[in-house]
Amino acid sequence: MRMRKLRLFIIVASLFAAVGAVPARAQQPLPGVAVVDIQLVLRDSAASKSIQGQIEKQRAAYQAEITKQENELRAAEQELTRQRSIISAEAFAERRRAFEQRVANLQRDVQNRKRALDKSLSTARRTIENAVQDVVGQLVQERKYTLIIFKHQTMYNAPEMEVTQEVLKRLNAKLPSVKVPPPEK
Repeated sequence: MRMRKLRLFIIVASLFAAVGAVPARAQQPLPGVAVVDIQLVLRDSAASKSIQGQIEKQRAAYQAEITKQENELRAAEQELTRQRSIISAEAFAERRRAFEQRVANLQRDVQNRKRALDKSLSTARRTIENAVQDVVGQLVQERKYTLIIFKHQTMYNAPEMEVTQEVLKRLNAKLPSVKVPPPEK
């Protein structure tokens, strides 16, 4: 249902943009039309900032763990290099394979953690996007807008058509923060 609404919105916005040159008499802002800078709202909202802080904290914790494991691998590699001349070639080859397996496991773990963190971030962002949609829906109802256009889809708009700050203010009141779900391991 949302995709259908979004598709209809894009079609209407495209038609509006395709009309192009507006006659001189219509240079006043169109009644019922508003413009919102959705990128600014999603970037500057209190909820987005709370998400960013949580993600950075989690990323730093992951990085500390990974750095510790990398240091252990470096030490193991140095020990393996030192042992090369004192153990048999077969024993060295076996230890080398075990070491390479540890390296591969760490690389896989890093990728899995990154995916899990990205998934948590996406889930939290969807929460904000849904709240923005609700806020814009309320504005549409209250002010009887017939068309909301994303600012990045316009070349120019009259300042009185902008509702970005109102959307941001209402979003911050409705959703001051978002709890980022813990990444799955």
